[in-house]
Amino acid sequence: MFVIAAMVLSVLVAMVTGDPRALLARESWITAALGLWILGSLATTRPFLLDVAVKVTPAAMAQRLDRLWHTVLVFRRWMQVASGAWGVAFLLDAVARLVMAYTLPIDSVPSLGVVVLVVLLGMAQTLVTVHGRRSGALALIRGRS
Repeated sequence: MFVIAAMVLSVLVAMVTGDPRALLARESWITAALGLWILGSLATTRPFLLDVAVKVTPAAMAQRLDRLWHTVLVFRRWMQVASGAWGVAFLLDAVARLVMAYTLPIDSVPSLGVVVLVVLLGMAQTLVTVHGRRSGALALIRGRS
């Protein structure tokens, strides 16, 4: 649904405005929506990144993650920090893309947008990894307590 909505939004923006800067700014709407979705998941019973991790890992690891989520406060807190960090990274990317779309030369925005996203997600993941090591959450996942 998210991808389809983004595609429909792109077509509408292109048809209504015809402005290449508006099309570039559309990228910020997508990353803002993703950031808000991730942050909004913190208000639910399971954060976004936990759901993703459970869905993409082998069954035994998925069960382990689920068990840790329900029984270990340190792990729960780490997953919440991870989702928060990634959500904020996507929101910062949205702001950066919006600024770039209206201030930089049009040809440079798409490639620079990718660089900014990679840097922001790299920073978020570094924060998550450091927090996971210091809190002991990564050791729990690996089966070392």
